[in-house]
Amino acid sequence: MLLLLIMLLLLLLLLLLLLLLLLLLLLLYYYYYYYYYYYYYYYYYYYYYYYYYNYYYYYYYYYYYCYYYYYFYYFYYYYYYYYYYYYYCYYYYYCYYYYYYYYYYYYYYYYYYYYYYYGYYYYNYYYYYYYFYYYYY
Repeated sequence: MLLLLIMLLLLLLLLLLLLLLLLLLLLLYYYYYYYYYYYYYYYYYYYYYYYYYNYYYYYYYYYYYCYYYYYFYYFYYYYYYYYYYYYYCYYYYYCYYYYYYYYYYYYYYYYYYYYYYYGYYYYNYYYYYYYFYYYYY
């Protein structure tokens, strides 16, 4: 009877030890699961943060590039307009200069013609006067 009681006690102890082992295993499993979950969460958060930062960086870069492109386009348009204006001004001045030169040439020709006509007339007049004077005396 005593032997049976000792065996029963021993079995109970073994059962208790097994239960304790099971509890320890469960605790370890829980701890491992929790650690894994925490690690996964941290990794996911880090990845999300990195992705978000990257996206923001790319957006900023795109915005900067767009702004730069717009500025470059504006500058090109301004340069083209300035060049066109300068060309038009140059053409206008050249036309004006040509017109002025033509006018000057015309005026000079007219003056020369008038001077020649006047000289011819004066010469004729002098010639007739001289002839008349010679004829009279």
